[in-house]
Amino acid sequence: MRSRIAAALAIVLFLVLAGTGVSSALWSTNVTATGTVVAATLGTNCVTSQPHLANGSFEIDQTTGSVTQANPSAMKPWLTTDVANAIEVWRASAGVVVPTGNQFVELNANSDSTLYQSVATTPGETIRWSLLHRGRSGTDVMRVTLGGTVVNGVFTGGVSQGEFSASNAGWVRHEGVYTVPAGQTTTLFRMTSVSTATKDNTIGNFLEDVSFGTGPCIKAESTVTPASGVANSGDQLTYTTSLTNNGGNASGSSVYSTVLPAGVEYVANTAMVGTALAGSMATYDSATRTLSIRLGTGATASVGGSIAPDQTIVVNFKATVQPSAAGTTISYAAAASYTDSFAPGWPKTATAASVTKDVALGADVAVSVLDTPNLIAASATANATWSFTVSNLGPAKATGLSVAVALPDYLTDAGTVVRRSTVNGATTAATVAGGTACSPADGAIRTCTIGELVSGESRVITVTRSITQQQKTVGASASFVATATATTSDPVATNNKATNTTTVKENTPPSVPTAPRLVSATLTQTNLAWTASTDNVGVAGYTIYRDGTEVGTSSTTSFSDTGLTSGTPYAYTIEAFDAAGNRSAKSTAFAASSAFDPAAVYRIVYPNATNLCLDQYVTNSITYVATDTCSTTQPLQNWRLVATTGANYKFAQAADTAKWWNLRSDSNDSGIQFGVNGDNNNAARATFSPVAVLHGAILKYTLVSTKSGLCADVNGQGVNPNTIIQQYPCNSSVAQFFTFTRVS
Repeated sequence: MRSRIAAALAIVLFLVLAGTGVSSALWSTNVTATGTVVAATLGTNCVTSQPHLANGSFEIDQTTGSVTQANPSAMKPWLTTDVANAIEVWRASAGVVVPTGNQFVELNANSDSTLYQSVATTPGETIRWSLLHRGRSGTDVMRVTLGGTVVNGVFTGGVSQGEFSASNAGWVRHEGVYTVPAGQTTTLFRMTSVSTATKDNTIGNFLEDVSFGTGPCIKAESTVTPASGVANSGDQLTYTTSLTNNGGNASGSSVYSTVLPAGVEYVANTAMVGTALAGSMATYDSATRTLSIRLGTGATASVGGSIAPDQTIVVNFKATVQPSAAGTTISYAAAASYTDSFAPGWPKTATAASVTKDVALGADVAVSVLDTPNLIAASATANATWSFTVSNLGPAKATGLSVAVALPDYLTDAGTVVRRSTVNGATTAATVAGGTACSPADGAIRTCTIGELVSGESRVITVTRSITQQQKTVGASASFVATATATTSDPVATNNKATNTTTVKENTPPSVPTAPRLVSATLTQTNLAWTASTDNVGVAGYTIYRDGTEVGTSSTTSFSDTGLTSGTPYAYTIEAFDAAGNRSAKSTAFAASSAFDPAAVYRIVYPNATNLCLDQYVTNSITYVATDTCSTTQPLQNWRLVATTGANYKFAQAADTAKWWNLRSDSNDSGIQFGVNGDNNNAARATFSPVAVLHGAILKYTLVSTKSGLCADVNGQGVNPNTIIQQYPCNSSVAQFFTFTRVS
């Protein structure tokens, strides 16, 4: 009956492990179990060490040479049947890399020998065994035997787990499972040399990383430093987690992981493994606030390694307490994920108990500028007052509060620094009554003791100094710095200091600029210039106004106004200002127009009379430009302005641009003719420059001949139709003002 139970459990175990991808080579042993088989509960009780083989990496006695013949007493609990009773310990030598730790052993020390130790076991328990094997000079062979007894180096009984070979090309892992027979509370684990590549029984069979016991079982424990007292905003906490493998076999894919609790921020590049920075083995995902560290032998930047039985790995990192954590308890929980090499598809987790840290509620003390004096260079010597507001923004009451005021050394008089009463609403320093002088009475630093300040309460600190005329040079400044400190935690330390600075100013404005003038224009832009203003210190710049609205500033005496409508006159004024903010009066207004659109059609209106426009009038067989009653159906009143150079135009018929205004002569009183200019030498006489002029509240144009310099003029200021347009000396008469209406 028991045999059938054992066989059934063996089948179940095979099916379970077979589903994990473990090589079938692990099942080459033939195990016969009697009695009741006990299934191990791995990973559920990692507080104490599970039964397992000790010193599997041969690290107990650290040698200094590359090869050492060690007495077994130095490599406990291993024993040997070597003829010289020696265990040959190797460090990295002859190109052989140590896979774990610093040392490995050679089974063939001075003879074909057996290396063995006894392990406490539980009958019926399924135990895993594993080891790394490598040939020294070629292919070496060794055997693993479990169970039996040994007396004076003579073995009796036991079950062979098979003979295993390995070349000198690299380390090979041999592993398997063993069911402890009934009544066997101690199991003998032995490794025996079978053959060597050189036939020399003193050379061969390197062994390392030997394990025999239950699966890996990681115990996790966490602490926080400092351990005692409450934390404050801005403190750095160190979180430490120790991970100990209390199982009987090494863990695989070992990774420490923690989600940082709310209220702390990870300090970059502080993750450590032991005493060394984790470097590329650690990653921090700021989106999920997860810190991960790959651990153990063979760990890389992307996968975790193995933690041997009895091995402890300590990890830690630093985190800064945030203001948001004030008055809360921060709870930290860490975990480690790992696998059992016999069931790598079934990840296991070790979770440490949470550790907590209380954070003080804190009081946010803030200092701000309340009043700054206005110092004028030309004024008489007088006291000036600078003031600060010291507030507790909460939530806790501030205790041990004081404010240190630093005075500039270039102000020689002692002055006074006073702590005044509570600020209520919009109360200013000038109306706050009472107060206590801060100490000392004279000195570069004055300390104002406030003591306690409840949440929402404020105090005023005033600094009064006598500023002499010599100190009042333009541009000189006086700065006072107030810094608050308290014994209460302050979650926002950035607002604990304020600087109150005033700069000595002068109050003489610059002279009024000249009216601007038009330099050039495009369809959408006017380019202006003016004569510079003067100032007792220096002109800082000019403000430009178009039709009374500010359109820009300039540090020079020119400005380009853009985004305009073509052919439209605008009124410009200029205002000068200096570095102290003093401003001159505005200049005389100047009307300037953007360029006329040559593709557009305009009607030229004479606004001095009612409903008169310019068209053609024939008398004595001569066609003149004259006034006529405005009519939307009269094509002779439609004109195009064809640009020549700069702001100069030919005034041409819209229907026939080959015909334009002409001058009969350079003298005044000569009417302006219309038609084809037959005098090629005097063709320039037909070019006019429309100059926008502010006439009262209306912007109008004077039309100046570029040849004669005379203006187009309505003869006698006539208000009746058919009054001929003559050229006449420019005199700002209403007879010389015209407006343009765009038709299309």
